Amino acid sequence: MNNTFNKTTLDLWILFNLSRQAIVTVRNKELNELGVSMTAAAALRTVNKLGENATIKAISDELHFARHSVRELVIRMENIGLLTRNKKKGVREITFVEITDKGKEISLISDTDGNLEYVFSSITDEEKQELWNILTKLRERAKKISTGNLRDLSQR
Repeated sequence: MNNTFNKTTLDLWILFNLSRQAIVTVRNKELNELGVSMTAAAALRTVNKLGENATIKAISDELHFARHSVRELVIRMENIGLLTRNKKKGVREITFVEITDKGKEISLISDTDGNLEYVFSSITDEEKQELWNILTKLRERAKKISTGNLRDLSQR
């Protein structure tokens, strides 16, 4: 039996992207029923995790989103009653973010795995750990390239 991987990087990318799209569709279907996006659900989870240390900067750092994007997201979520903002002045003004009771309720429901658990139950815990490690490597490499000088790719 030949164990040589005979797919191209492009083949792998296409499979990865199609798999991601299928899983995103499953997740979006669940979250749409709650009236939130995947990004909003991630923000709720992050604010819960950070607790009283939840600031625009901390959320931005945790989610790897630009601060202005997080600020806009928080404002939209505040407008629908999921989060509140409290500005505190010190050396400089810092915006703290708190989750509302409505936000906590939606976060609790959205954090249950539902259909995602079914999808991921097709792989073992060891495979999940391996997938985590591989995706982390790919994300970090892509971040280096996306934040660097693309003309230097040949030197990597």
